[in-house]
Amino acid sequence: MPGKKLYNKPIYILTSGRTFSGAEELAYDYQNLKRAVIIGETTGGGANPRVMRADSSFVVFVPNGRAINPITKTNWEGVGVKPDTLVAAPFALYAARLMDYKTRLKKEKAFSGKQRWNRLSQKWKITGLPCGNTILY
Repeated sequence: MPGKKLYNKPIYILTSGRTFSGAEELAYDYQNLKRAVIIGETTGGGANPRVMRADSSFVVFVPNGRAINPITKTNWEGVGVKPDTLVAAPFALYAARLMDYKTRLKKEKAFSGKQRWNRLSQKWKITGLPCGNTILY
């Protein structure tokens, strides 16, 4: 794909109890690869369903396979993905922003507190994003 690669940027994945299936797999895989921080609530726990038509007016969800993570040798079926930082879903974005801010402050160690704040504030004004160029899902 064209464009700059962002392999070293922090990734925060926000979850709730309504996060399910494919979105859970993304969170589960990124968490186990230690590539993202999961913030929010434990997800719904649906790893294996598949829609099958029983007749012209009735469909059912039937497990027909099992996703197995090569790192954990299991999946999130029935238990969900446990977040790294547990917060109520409505506050997950705020928690991610705070975590990102703290991470950025640690990287700016060479500057005094006021200098660090000024440098971060300038970066945020330039990008127009409260979290700079952090990827937020």
